[in-house]
Amino acid sequence: METAFNVLMVILGMGFAGGIVFSVFRFRGGREIIPSFRPPHNMD
Repeated sequence: METAFNVLMVILGMGFAGGIVFSVFRFRGGREIIPSFRPPHNMD
């Protein structure tokens, strides 16, 4: 039981950290870094 709970917590933590990193990249002009997530019609 403990190992499954630890794995679940690790997965949740990784997803949370990934969301923070992605939002930071998006706020810092990450449109050039990650162009596949957003449609290119935003760049004039």
